[in-house]
Amino acid sequence: MKNFKFSNYNAIKNEVKSSIWVDYILACLPIITILLSCIFAIFNIYNPNFLHLYSQYTYLLVGFPLLFIAIDVCGVLLGKRRFRFNCKDFISKYYEIIPLTICILLILISSIVSLVQDNSLNGFTTNVSSPFTLAIGFPIILLISMCFLFGFGVKNRNIATRIMLAVCLCSTLVCVLALIDPKCELFFHKPSNIYWSSVFNNSNYFGLYLTLPTLLLSGVFSFSSSKRLAWASFCAFIVHTLVLFLVNTFSSMLAIFIALITLFVVENVKNKRFSIRSTLLIITFVGMSLIVQLFACNYYSKYIGFFNEIKILASDIKNIFTDINSTLAENAGTGRFKLFKNSVKTILQNPIFGSGNTYANPHSTFLQLAEIWGLPCLTLLIVSIILSIIKFFKYCRHFSTLSLITFFAIEGFLICSLFCSIMPHIAPLFAMISGIFCRYSNIDISKQKLQKSITTPGIIITDQNVLN
Repeated sequence: MKNFKFSNYNAIKNEVKSSIWVDYILACLPIITILLSCIFAIFNIYNPNFLHLYSQYTYLLVGFPLLFIAIDVCGVLLGKRRFRFNCKDFISKYYEIIPLTICILLILISSIVSLVQDNSLNGFTTNVSSPFTLAIGFPIILLISMCFLFGFGVKNRNIATRIMLAVCLCSTLVCVLALIDPKCELFFHKPSNIYWSSVFNNSNYFGLYLTLPTLLLSGVFSFSSSKRLAWASFCAFIVHTLVLFLVNTFSSMLAIFIALITLFVVENVKNKRFSIRSTLLIITFVGMSLIVQLFACNYYSKYIGFFNEIKILASDIKNIFTDINSTLAENAGTGRFKLFKNSVKTILQNPIFGSGNTYANPHSTFLQLAEIWGLPCLTLLIVSIILSIIKFFKYCRHFSTLSLITFFAIEGFLICSLFCSIMPHIAPLFAMISGIFCRYSNIDISKQKLQKSITTPGIIITDQNVLN
């Protein structure tokens, strides 16, 4: 437990302390949910609705600001805390956040416009009564934005690293429980509409979640200087890939495979030599995909093989290019292509402010954003992503392990998001990891630039020299 204690909690004075608590809650939320389910079961209260992960935004949206007020605002009012903020320096260093901020403001404006135009259909409408009829309104976007800020607010690298390890430890426990109870019959796995859905209510949502910790573990294995931590991460990576294939979410498999290839390239470039660890990750992923195929049908899984799925994808793409209006084309991607086409039509009908229909579920986060709130919102989000990617590949040789592992997790999740809508019980975790990446990738860049400008030998630039 040494790695998870709150050491150096007060080391940095100009820090949002509530960020640490919020990030740990987000990292451990699935296990917290399971533990609370066990406690309620002692009193014969099974499956209370407020414990469902997809509905927890209702109290997290209130609870997280209350933590901020109790820990940070009160500290400032009592004279125990003080915040410093240099707007000019912030904009020059974290300029990729600017289009993201404007995007959130446009979502709010579009929601107000749709509210004025039609009170029965607007961007504020939020519904989490069922995971299959979600209405992703502005309150959920607000929670996701807050989680990004809370991730960004952590200014202690050791604590940020431990939060990422907490994500991996939590997901490993979830994987073990899923292996024990694949049919989701135990009380803490309910309600579930399908096998291998764990506490996420649907196997596709579980697969989306697994994308993040699986890639975090792969990054730790590739870049960690501690051999014990690296090989422990590799063992956990094997467990995650085993569960991933049994869960049978192809978008997650594909996203992780692409991210592992990117990791291989980056590690070779960074170390300027052939990467054995990242090669082993790809070999393990491919090997596990073949091994699991041998027994999946006897373990309550519909997994037919990763490469068989790729063949089906290739066939779907061929059908789309052959005749885009054919039945085969519309059924591509288990019917997703038809949803994509319908979503594009709706977007073109309301390109500026969107339809305001927060029940829209085109099975693509990017299309969903444009359909509900308009193309300008989507454009700004893409601009922010492109700026972050450019920064990464320009400076990745100088990035720390923390910046690298969070980037690959983000990359995988964004690829998944092409084929999955916004999930209120998974997107906040992604946003938190994105906030940590934004903070520390820019710290690494600033450190490298400052170190390069110093001519005096023996002076080593640290995080404290560039934090603001």
